[in-house]
Amino acid sequence: MWRSERPQYLLAVSVMAIIAAVAWIGGSTLQTATRTQVGDKVVTILDISHRALEAWTGGHRQAAGLWGDSPAVASLTQALLETDLTQSALLSSPAQTDMRVLLAAVLTSRDYQGYFVVGRDGLSLSSTRDENVGAPNLALAQSGFFERIWEGETAMSTPMNSDVPLPDENGVFHVDQATMFVGAPIRDADGEIVAALTLRIDPTQDFTAILQRGRVGESGETYAFDEEGRLISESRFDDQLRSIGLIDSTQRAILNVGIRDPGVNLVAGEDGALPVDERPLTRMAAAALGYGGGRDLDGYRDYRGIEVVGAWLWDEDLNLGIASEVDVDEAYSVLRSNRIAMIGVTVFVELLILGVAIVVVRHRRGLVALVNSKDELIASISHEIRTPLTAMVGFSQLLKDEASDLSPTDRRDMIRSIVDEGVDLTNIVEDLLTAAKTEAGTLAVVAVPVSLRAQAAQVLETFGQKAREHIEVEGPPVGAIGDPARIRQILRNLISNALRYGGDRVRVTVVGADSTARVLVTDNGPGVPREEYERIFEPYQRAHDKPGLTASIGLGLSISRKLARLMDGDLVYRRETGVTIFELLLPKATEMPEFASHGKTAYRPVASHH
Repeated sequence: MWRSERPQYLLAVSVMAIIAAVAWIGGSTLQTATRTQVGDKVVTILDISHRALEAWTGGHRQAAGLWGDSPAVASLTQALLETDLTQSALLSSPAQTDMRVLLAAVLTSRDYQGYFVVGRDGLSLSSTRDENVGAPNLALAQSGFFERIWEGETAMSTPMNSDVPLPDENGVFHVDQATMFVGAPIRDADGEIVAALTLRIDPTQDFTAILQRGRVGESGETYAFDEEGRLISESRFDDQLRSIGLIDSTQRAILNVGIRDPGVNLVAGEDGALPVDERPLTRMAAAALGYGGGRDLDGYRDYRGIEVVGAWLWDEDLNLGIASEVDVDEAYSVLRSNRIAMIGVTVFVELLILGVAIVVVRHRRGLVALVNSKDELIASISHEIRTPLTAMVGFSQLLKDEASDLSPTDRRDMIRSIVDEGVDLTNIVEDLLTAAKTEAGTLAVVAVPVSLRAQAAQVLETFGQKAREHIEVEGPPVGAIGDPARIRQILRNLISNALRYGGDRVRVTVVGADSTARVLVTDNGPGVPREEYERIFEPYQRAHDKPGLTASIGLGLSISRKLARLMDGDLVYRRETGVTIFELLLPKATEMPEFASHGKTAYRPVASHH
C-alpha cells in the first residue's frame, strides 16, 4: 500500500519544500529591499533638508553682503569709529540714529530681529537696542564667526542664547531665547575691513521649519546640532521631553537638550537611565562629530532612548550637523506585516497541499477515472503549481540579484506579484479540493453606489490611535454616487486639515436629505476670516498655521474641491456658532450598497482581475 501511495506523498512533500524555499528567499529579499528603501528615504530627506538649509543661509549671506558693501553703511560706520567709543557718546552720535533709520528697511523686509555694527575689537558700535551699544558683541563667544568676516567672507553663526530678552512665538519676551546671526565685512574707502555688519535671526522660525519639513513618517524628525552635541533647532517632541524630564515646563528643546544616549527608553519609563552628565553622545552624534556623514539602518537610541534608524552629515561651512531619523518600529512595520502575511500564506498553502495529498490517497481506489489517468493528473497538477512558483522564484531571484538597480516602485511591484502568485497558488489548491472549475482571477469589486459612513470609517483606520481619539463619527449609512477612492481622498484631506488647524475635537457627520448626500467635517477651532472663505480653496494657500507645526504645502483643499465637482458635487466652507464646517456634497444614491449594514459600516476591498 505504501509503495503505491508514495508518489502522491513525495509530490506533496516536494511541492511543500519548494514553497518553503521560495518563502525563505522571498523573506530575505523583502528584508533587503525594505532596508534599501528605508535607507534611501532617510538619505533623500537628509539631502533635501541640507540643500534647503544651504539655500536659506545663502540668501541671508547675500543680503548681509549687499548691506555690508553699502556706501551709506560704510560712511556711517566711519563716523562712529571716529566717535569716542563710549556708550553715551555712541548713542548721542547722529550716525547712530542715521544707521538705525537706514537699516530699518532690511530688518523689516527679512524679519530680522535686530542688527549690530561691530568694530575690529569686538565692540558693538551700533545696534537696534541701546543696551548693546558700547558693549562686547555676543557673537564673539562663537569661535570662527568673526574670524571669517575679518578674512573678507560672509558668515552664518549657529544658534546661541541671546544676551537680551527676545519675543517667543506668542510675542512674550524672555531671557535666554535662541538667536543666531549672519554677518558681512564693512570696508572703508581704501577697501580695508574696519567693521562687521551682523543681522539677528530667530532660529525657531525658518531655520527650524526647513528642518521639520524633512521627516519620514509619523515618528520621523530632522534636526541640527552643534559641535558640542547640543540640539540647535526646535524638537517635534517638546511635550514628550518635558514629561521625561529632559526639559522643564518653561523650556523648549532648542539649546537645552544634548544629543546623548540615556541608555534606556525614557519614553517607555524604563529604569536604569544614566545621569545626564554621564551620558555619551548617541551613535549618530558621535559618528557625525568624529568623521562626518553616515547612516545606521540597524537601529540605535536617540536622545529620548527610542530605537531609531537614521542618516546624518556634518557641514564644515555651517559648522553644524544635520540628522534625519525615524523610529525603528515605524520604519520596519511594513516588513513585519509582510513577513507575517508571507508566513501565514505559506503555512496555509502547505496545509492545503498536504490535505489534497491525503484526500487523493484516501479516495484513490474510489476515483477510478482519476486512477486511470494518474500520470496525466500528476503532470497537470505539477504544471499548474509550477506556473505560479516559477514566477515567484523568478521575481525573488531578480530582487535578490538586482535589488540595488531597481527603483522602489519596481521592488514593490515585484513583491506584490509574489504575493499575487501565492494567492493564485491557493486558488489552484482550492479548485482541487472542491473538484470544480471556476474562472480564475475573478474578484469582487466595490459596488456603486457607496456608503459614505463606510468610506469615513475606512479613512479613520489610516490615522494613528492618538489622532482617532479626537475624532467622532456619526450619522446613518447614507449612500452616494461617486468614486470610492476619491471620496476617501477628500475625507482624508478634510480630517487631516481639521486635526492640524482645528480645535481639540473633530466630528465627521454623514447626512442624507433630498437628492444630496453630505459629509460634514467639523471642529471647534478658530476658523478663518470671512474674506478667506474662498481663498483657502486656491492652490498653495494657507489661511493660518499653528505655532510649532510644520507648514503644509496648501494643496489639499484645492484638490478636494476639484474632485468633488468632478463627481457632480461640491465642497464648501462656513462657520456657524463658533464651529468650523467643511461640507462635502454628492449626488445621493437611490439605494444603499448591499454590503453596507444598518447602524454599522462594512467595507469590501477593491481587487483587480488577473
